[in-house]
Amino acid sequence: MSRHNIVQTTTQRRPGRFRGVFSSDEYNSFQDSVVSDITELGTAANTTSNQLSNIARQLYSENQYLKRQVRSLEDSVSYREFVDGKNGDKISRKINFHNSKGIFYSNSVDESKRAVIKSAFGEIYMPANGIENKFYSFSLRNNSIVLPDDLTIDITGNFDKVDGNGLKDYEFNGEINEGEIFNAFNSIDESVWVRTVTFPLESKIEEVELQMTVVVPSSISPQSNLIEVVPFPEGTIDITSLATAPDLGSTFQEIDGFQSKNNMTSTRYHFSPRDVEQVRIRIRCRDWIELGGKKVFVYGLRELGLKLIDYSKIDVATDTFGKGITAVVQIDSPTDHAFKNLYRIDPTPNFFLEDASNRHVFLKLSTTPDHNGVFWDSTSDTPPQLGLGSGIDMNGTNTIYAIYALKFVDSSGGLQSPFPVGTTPTVKSLGLTFTTTPQSSL
Repeated sequence: MSRHNIVQTTTQRRPGRFRGVFSSDEYNSFQDSVVSDITELGTAANTTSNQLSNIARQLYSENQYLKRQVRSLEDSVSYREFVDGKNGDKISRKINFHNSKGIFYSNSVDESKRAVIKSAFGEIYMPANGIENKFYSFSLRNNSIVLPDDLTIDITGNFDKVDGNGLKDYEFNGEINEGEIFNAFNSIDESVWVRTVTFPLESKIEEVELQMTVVVPSSISPQSNLIEVVPFPEGTIDITSLATAPDLGSTFQEIDGFQSKNNMTSTRYHFSPRDVEQVRIRIRCRDWIELGGKKVFVYGLRELGLKLIDYSKIDVATDTFGKGITAVVQIDSPTDHAFKNLYRIDPTPNFFLEDASNRHVFLKLSTTPDHNGVFWDSTSDTPPQLGLGSGIDMNGTNTIYAIYALKFVDSSGGLQSPFPVGTTPTVKSLGLTFTTTPQSSL
């Protein structure tokens, strides 16, 4: 949004003349100006405070409403599982990791061997030995983020998508407020880069798009293996392209496996370590708001991060619990039911696609949070959907544990492997299809 001043100061300094006559008119005028400015500042401060209080109340009310809606949806899903269990039907459930619910830190696993969960991105991955940021540095002397002077960022709505339409202005005739772009590169969640494009309300424009090109500062090594994209507003903008170039003279190449993503949420893109001197991202906004009698598109980034991460190289011991990088997820049965038979296992990313002899994610399903109650093991068992139709006996327990072991991707897991060489494997969700046994007749 355009900036505006809520206080207009009028006081002017009137220094006394050396050995000159002191004018009461000048003194009184100065005093009146100071009093007027103080009054205006007080009024502005009170107005701003009241507005912030109103906004806080509105946000709190809306947040509480959303929490109630989520709770209602969770209750609805739980009830559906309850009824399906009573009817003897198969139940399908997907467990994701956008919060730490169910993540179980066993005392049997040393802290150095525990996998890391990053809820904002919904990932479980290997711990890091070191992290090097490419767009900023951290000053130990000032205890603050430092942006290099030669961090270069170019933003334009006029670019060529190489789709046959040639050079085109995707913000044509819009009134643009560029916002503070460096807010997207300082690793501070409270600061956000917001760009607005305003049109007359009757305008037929239904979407805008921009292209941002960022050049890695010359003082920072270009070797990288991770890009983090945190859009703003999250869930309402699209990322149509994400590409890198190894130097200033090379052409851009899309990130491995990238696909245009609508209604983008916070996402990490892992790739094999390589030189990255430029990052290019295209952001599209298809949602607009009516503000001040105008059609306003609002889009931007909370953070765009480029990093080199040195992940733990601890090898995995699949036969001994807790010797490799380990994550344990607790999964409870539907209310008033016990787990009966398991019919499908669908991990995301699908590590089943890797060569069986060189996998980087290992999964055991157990009735205990260690290896004592294992009833399915990815190192020796095929997924139940490929086996007998009767499913796998889950031993009638109320709680099972998904025990993951992660291995650094030091070599390719095959042509279909979802994990690039030279980085961490990730775990984003686990889908299970199972039946249950009711524990009461009601």
